[in-house]
Amino acid sequence: MAPEKSISYDEHVKKENIFRNFFKFAAQPVMVLNHRTFKVLDANYKALEFFKLSMTEMKKKYIYNLAPEEDRDDLKVQFEMHKSKSTFNMKFAIECEEEMKTCDVSIMDVSIPKLDVFFAFFDVTGSDNNEFVTKIKAQNKNFAIQTKKMMEINRKIIHSYENVKTQYQELLNYQEDNIKAERTRTIGEIMEVLQDKINKPMNRILDDLIKIQDSEKKLDSSVVKRLKLIEESAENVLRLVARIAEVKDIKKMRYIELGNS
Repeated sequence: MAPEKSISYDEHVKKENIFRNFFKFAAQPVMVLNHRTFKVLDANYKALEFFKLSMTEMKKKYIYNLAPEEDRDDLKVQFEMHKSKSTFNMKFAIECEEEMKTCDVSIMDVSIPKLDVFFAFFDVTGSDNNEFVTKIKAQNKNFAIQTKKMMEINRKIIHSYENVKTQYQELLNYQEDNIKAERTRTIGEIMEVLQDKINKPMNRILDDLIKIQDSEKKLDSSVVKRLKLIEESAENVLRLVARIAEVKDIKKMRYIELGNS
């Protein structure tokens, strides 16, 4: 079975707006990041306000580009080291209004069918993030349940297909067996006709030829020659009938040679 084609985050948002609605009014800055590159795919109003960027400017950034320039390379390495984890926390420094601020950033892998993204949310007020994390985990669990249901449906479809395929093959085998049986019966009927309509008369002709040839009456050479031709023809017919009797498949009767052998 071919794997499902992945879709872009923007395509997903157009299709399922509930995802964006879930975090855009959160009390703290929240971003959506590409799972492999940590490029910013989306951000809520708090993040735009905190980093003082427009959405267009934000979507041109990687998350480590939002830190001071001297910290970016080290921060990029740290993100790469943690990208295989489902959740991780890091300290994040930002230069805001000519003042350096340090805040905690929590990164969480979010499993959405056909889409892999990270949530990054910033603790800039020292508030408790447990409620937000709980909501994300619940949403993530719901996506996992829906994915499991789809996998079960796919499994049932595949099982049904295999059953239909097996039944179809059994039907083909049954039809083939019936056809073979019908061919065998047909060959038997042909042989009965040949035995009755050809073999018996041919054998009588051969018997009569032998009697004529064994008679004391001297026959003209031309007559003897004709009798010989009749005898050979009768024997050819009998050989042909014998070959037909050996045929197991009626389709092969077309290949029987009619000449002498």
